[in-house]
Amino acid sequence: MPFGQVPVLEMDGKMVHQSVAISRYLSKLVNLTGSNDLENLEIDAIVDTITDFRSKIAVYNIEKDETRKAQLKETLLQETIPYYLTRFDSLTAANNGYLTIGRLTWADFYFVSLLDYCNGVMKKDLITEYANLVKLRETIISLPQIRKWLSERPHSEY
Repeated sequence: MPFGQVPVLEMDGKMVHQSVAISRYLSKLVNLTGSNDLENLEIDAIVDTITDFRSKIAVYNIEKDETRKAQLKETLLQETIPYYLTRFDSLTAANNGYLTIGRLTWADFYFVSLLDYCNGVMKKDLITEYANLVKLRETIISLPQIRKWLSERPHSEY
């Protein structure tokens, strides 16, 4: 473990860490990247924005002071979450049902994969009011390989 934590990808005896770097690499292998550098920049930008979104929820999740935690939750529910999800929903509407470049990319998988965590922390389905994001999630979880994994994966808190 290069930095003592998961995830780690081991290929040809080399260990690489960092989930986004691993995702980007594996996405190239299965053609879930853009067709040029500009498209890849768009994908990377939305992935980084999704990470920002998740990070704001993570701050709330790890807060120990109950008064501060209540304030953070209120801000998340009233401001932060709607701010991001409204924009993600609009992007999805403008991109043929996907977050960017008008087709399925690893950014769509990344977003849907982080929803379980975000929903678990906030104890609600955050995207129910965002029809385009609901449809995107359904598109991803309906893929046969994803549906199979979801039915067989080990149970976890998120």
